[in-house]
Amino acid sequence: MPFNVSGLAQGVGMKSAKRPYIPDWASALIHARAARRCHAHCRVSKKPCGQPAMRGKRVCRLHGGKGGGPKGERNGAYRTGGHYTAEAKAERQQVRMLIRGLRHLIDSGE
Repeated sequence: MPFNVSGLAQGVGMKSAKRPYIPDWASALIHARAARRCHAHCRVSKKPCGQPAMRGKRVCRLHGGKGGGPKGERNGAYRTGGHYTAEAKAERQQVRMLIRGLRHLIDSGE
């Protein structure tokens, strides 16, 4: 391999009989335009996002399409004493509803 004065390798010109790759932009644009669109809306202008949604999701990668962890024991929050499991969340929601009902009864009795 030839080297120049500074010690870096010089590029070697290679000849190729193959034609250069020419991308087919027309079919790629047709597929891109046919993709589902993000359902998120801007807070200020209320306009839809318009970016392509992630595969199998309703929103794009910027609005949470890539987020979310696995369900069950594979999720890291599952092993935190069971505090964040679906059953624990449902139980806490029921307790909150009972407390609201009791407060309503107390307030209506006064």
